[in-house]
This record gives sequence, structure tokens and C-alpha cells, in this order.
Amino acid sequence: VMALSMLSGCGSTENSGDSGDTLLLATTQPMYELTQEIIAGATGITVQALIQDQVSCLHDYTITTDQMKKIERADLVILSGAGLEDFMSSSLSGKNAADVIDSSEGIELLGDDPHIWLDPRRYVQQGENIVEALSERYPDQAELFQQNMQAYEDALLGEYQNNWYPAAQSLSCKELITFHDGFAYFADAFGLTILASVEEEEGSEASAREINELTQLIQTHHIPAVFVEKNGSDSAAQALARECGVSAAALDMGMSGDKAGGGLAAYEALLRYNIDTIREAYT
Repeated sequence: VMALSMLSGCGSTENSGDSGDTLLLATTQPMYELTQEIIAGATGITVQALIQDQVSCLHDYTITTDQMKKIERADLVILSGAGLEDFMSSSLSGKNAADVIDSSEGIELLGDDPHIWLDPRRYVQQGENIVEALSERYPDQAELFQQNMQAYEDALLGEYQNNWYPAAQSLSCKELITFHDGFAYFADAFGLTILASVEEEEGSEASAREINELTQLIQTHHIPAVFVEKNGSDSAAQALARECGVSAAALDMGMSGDKAGGGLAAYEALLRYNIDTIREAYT
């Protein structure tokens, strides 16, 4: 892991793109970290992250003027895909189709949830899609991209199989109630079941009917806690928790990129944080 983190700093750090290097623009922090690992040590290629705000979802996100300029300057735009960046369709209208990489292509999706990266197995598939696209575009560095991705994949899936998944399986309760609809891939990866998810958006909280249904689930399944996304609204969750005598805790989508380090170190911190948060809430 230390070696991979060191490699991340070689030729792939975020900068203004004014050096004449090819500029890759990753729409989200998870895509930025993944691309960073892939191009580590590459010549003449840099990557930047487009969205680094403290957000829990992108449903109502509005591109700023500065972000539009970044999109215009970028040689390639790397999407997480699966509909996550639908709000960007007009912003991308000036780019050629060949200059936009959709990293979700060919990946098995779970309903309308676009938060693919919360499953390490699918996150690896996203990386493989990025490698394939970059290799076609820059064939002279294709071997490097493939080697970097293979090393990252081996380390990531090793952590998943040997540490993260067993930790999740040791949880006293494997059923979740969430006040964010973006944890389906996380649950699928770690053998957990989401009994219900309520998406709270600004100005629209959970209804009385929904709260009643959630109360029934908590009582029937003996759920010890409910979960929100750390950057989202927690008012209804806190009220439900008080009503039912359970706790409320915050999980992390990893959108804001405030975990220490980069690449595997940051991704490991994200997943470990979520698993540990559930374990603590269920103790």
C-alpha cells in the first residue's frame, strides 16, 4: 500500500494543466483517485478533479463557471457514469464523444443507483474501463497503465477479500435502514441488506407514512441504528432515532475526498470508516 501511495505522486498530481500536459478531468473524487493510480509515472499526462464540494449527492448540482472552463480545457473527461453525471449533459455537449470516457460501461448496475464505486469489485471494473480507453488514446503508455491498474487491483481486492469483507460479515446485524439511496452497491459488496432507504432532498423530508413504515421495520427486525450520509440532512433520521430509542450515525459516500492520502489509502479509509461506523452503531 505504501508503495502504491508513493507511485501516486509521480506525474499524476493535480495542477492547473497549464504546463502543456494532456489534461484528464475526472468528474468526482473517486474517479480522480482511480485515474491518479492508473497514470502514475506517465509522461505528459495530468489529472484534475472537477467536483470537490462537500455533497451527499449530485441530483441538484449546478456546474459553476470555473468548472465549465475546466471542462472546455480538458482533453478527456472521465465520468463515473450510470447516470451520476446526467446534470452535466449540456456542459458536455461541446465535447466530442471520443473525448468522454464513461467508466460504467458493461458493469452490472443495481436499479437507478449510480454510486458504483462503493463496491470494490465494480470500482476495479471502472478502472479497467478507464485503462482501456486511455490505452487506445495513448498506446505508447498503454503498458504502464495496465501495470499500474493490475498492481492497484491486486492490492485493492486483496484488502477486500482478506479484511473488509470479513469485517462486515462479523457485524451483529446485517440489515440497514438509510436516509440516502446510494448505498446499494456498498451493501451488495459486503453481504448486507438494505431494508429501506429514504432519499431526503432539500425542502423535502420523509413523510409521516414513511416514518411509520420505518418504525415498524425497526421494531420488527430489531434494528439498533439508522444511517444518514455525512453531508446530507439528518433531521428525520434523528427524529426517528429518538422515537424508536435507537441511534443515528453517518456513513460516507466518499464524494468530498477529505480522507488522508490518495488512491488505495483514501479508498481503504472510506470503506473502513463505513464498516467501523456500522459496527460501532450496532454494538
